[in-house]
Amino acid sequence: MGISFVENIVESEGFNVSLTRAMAESLLETSKGNALIIVQALNGLHNNVITFAQLTQSLESMRSKNSEMVANFMYKNTFDAALRYLSESGYPVDDVMCIISLYDERIELYSISRLAKIEVSDAEKMCNFLLERLILTKSGEYYELNEFAKRFVLIKLLPDRFELSNLRDKIKQHKDRMRKKLEQLETTLDANSALHKNVNQWQPRNNIYKIDIP
Repeated sequence: MGISFVENIVESEGFNVSLTRAMAESLLETSKGNALIIVQALNGLHNNVITFAQLTQSLESMRSKNSEMVANFMYKNTFDAALRYLSESGYPVDDVMCIISLYDERIELYSISRLAKIEVSDAEKMCNFLLERLILTKSGEYYELNEFAKRFVLIKLLPDRFELSNLRDKIKQHKDRMRKKLEQLETTLDANSALHKNVNQWQPRNNIYKIDIP
């Protein structure tokens, strides 16, 4: 693993980061060549969360720690800065993070917007921002928390027991409503062969698209 590896990460992830050869060598040395730490470091530089001098200083101070502790330390900077930015911009990011965390499966924008009581466009802006900062991952039209983000949500954001119970109930009620709508749709499709054919041809990207078809 060498300088070309760092350059490949910058290119493949689309990071707007310019490193000299000496800077790349310093990053490799202070990160102990750990790929996860390097990605997180470059992500922090790309998003102006940290300067290169601060980055190397932080990594030097953590040199005696194991790789997982260093990765957690690096991720915390990105996580805190991203949530602070969204919160200061007026977005209910703490609520959205808790919803995504407690949903227990991948979640689409419609469900996020309904549960957080925000516009779908605002949910999309938040999720895309968090996606760029490696806090969320995306598969098709569905989002879920990055493995590191899950730890920070559990530690920092989950509400007290009473609010947590209420939120779990709201999520369950939402899922029950979604399930009933899908069951009603399936009944409608079974009784309407033309509509059934149209749905199959369209191949909706998630369940919300299916529900909106009729």
